[in-house]
Amino acid sequence: MKASGTQLFNLLQGQQHFMIPLFQRPYSWDKKNYESLWNDLMEIYEDGVEERHFLGSIVTKSMDATPEGVTPFLVIDGQQRLTTLTLLLAALRDAAKSTEPQLADKVHRLYLTNEFASNDHKYKVLPTQADRQAYRILVEEGPSKDDRSRASGTYRYFHERIRKTRIDDASLDLKKLEQVIVGGLELVSITLEDADNEYRIFESLNATGTPLTQSDLLRNYFFMRLPATEHEEIYDSVWLPMQELLGGALESFFRYEYMSGGQFVREGDVYQAWKKRLDPLGPEELIERLKYLYRNARFYRRLVAPEDEPDVNIARGLSRLNRWGGQTVHTFLLNMYRRYDEGLVSADEYAEILKLIESFLVRRFFARIPTNQLNRLFIRLAWQLPEGHGPVEATRLALSDLGRRWPRDEDFHEGILRLPLFIEGRYEQRRLILETLEESYGSKESVVLSNLSIEHVMPQTLSEEWKDALGESEVAKHSRVLHLLGNLTLTGYNSELSNSTFSVKREKLAQSNIEMNKEISCETEWMPAQIEQRSKKLAERALEMWPGPT
Repeated sequence: MKASGTQLFNLLQGQQHFMIPLFQRPYSWDKKNYESLWNDLMEIYEDGVEERHFLGSIVTKSMDATPEGVTPFLVIDGQQRLTTLTLLLAALRDAAKSTEPQLADKVHRLYLTNEFASNDHKYKVLPTQADRQAYRILVEEGPSKDDRSRASGTYRYFHERIRKTRIDDASLDLKKLEQVIVGGLELVSITLEDADNEYRIFESLNATGTPLTQSDLLRNYFFMRLPATEHEEIYDSVWLPMQELLGGALESFFRYEYMSGGQFVREGDVYQAWKKRLDPLGPEELIERLKYLYRNARFYRRLVAPEDEPDVNIARGLSRLNRWGGQTVHTFLLNMYRRYDEGLVSADEYAEILKLIESFLVRRFFARIPTNQLNRLFIRLAWQLPEGHGPVEATRLALSDLGRRWPRDEDFHEGILRLPLFIEGRYEQRRLILETLEESYGSKESVVLSNLSIEHVMPQTLSEEWKDALGESEVAKHSRVLHLLGNLTLTGYNSELSNSTFSVKREKLAQSNIEMNKEISCETEWMPAQIEQRSKKLAERALEMWPGPT
């Protein structure tokens, strides 16, 4: 590689074209970054151009010249600085149009465009795909009113500062500002030779910079290893659709997809694990693997967004698991989705498997079995299904293995009687349990359960009437049964009921369309004995709703 000190003028003069490759992250500088650059420029402006400010390095790799004589460079490092500086020059150009048209013309023709080049080579700097359209418009026309891109935000900031900044009560001298920008900032230009491995260099440069996400690193890995001629097509047809499909779930997808192969990986080690798995593959195999990932991303989308699943029973099962917080099962479910897609598992079988997994998780919760081994359990499960059985029975048998600790009926029943449900687990888990139990009554009246809230029948704060009713040791009695399942229900009267006496609550609950509440309203008093008896009744229902192992 060759390294030399230079100024922005030397980088941009002549027919130069700096292309940000697809493996780079999008433009990400915010106000803190470009405000700091502006303050540095103003110091140089006041002190004189000879007082240069070191801005950092620009690492590029020279590519074959175009027939029009443009020299293209691949930008390996420094894209944020280079993009920001050209946005600053575009703002300077537009600020100068009305008062100094010759300067505006110079900036546009010398620093922003290659006058006689065609297509994308006419731009001195060409950002990565995500920023390309917004950047082109800024260079050609200035920002549109509807443009809310980061690039547009940077441009607007600089344009406003150029227009409003005054030094010694005088407006900025735009010609002097031009010289400060192109001549007052010192850069180190590092140009790689053909023998230099730009991928290894990019990795080492970013090891100490702003941390890239695991999916950023994987994107970089794929596009650095694929031939440049394939980048545009693969990005447009595979990577970008996969990224748009999953959005913020892309990061977790790569982790769970990796683990669906049978190996555990920590969140921070996903990239290194994939790299080790992919390193032996050639370019064509990498393209096929990327297409395979895109196919599986469509399955993962349904796991995190069940509304996209066409089968109503599968969608319902996935939605319930998401409410429970069952992301640890995604490795197993990805394997099941592949089998479902291949016709090895039917829709009904998949829905039944989801019910088994929910029962497994709910029963373990009431039995207070730690969740720290679930990740590894579900990683192994798909590879440990016994042969000679259908997928549902094989899953039931595998989960029933004693080592996996799927609580039997007696343990589940006992857990329901003892667990202070209201202060254990997550709020959505408590809601799911109560809603499921209410649905088990099979009411003919339709009630939107999602509009209801969880209510303690015996209130959390005891009134004098409640204390008198409880009698001696009222505090101990109250704390023993307060948060049990038997003392919880769903209601839309939460604020009205509050810590009212049971006689008041009983009247309200009798008017409810919730079957559980009608059942409670049949009681003449609400003491620990009634709460514990109701817990037993609900436990019997729970045994049916969440059946146990074989």
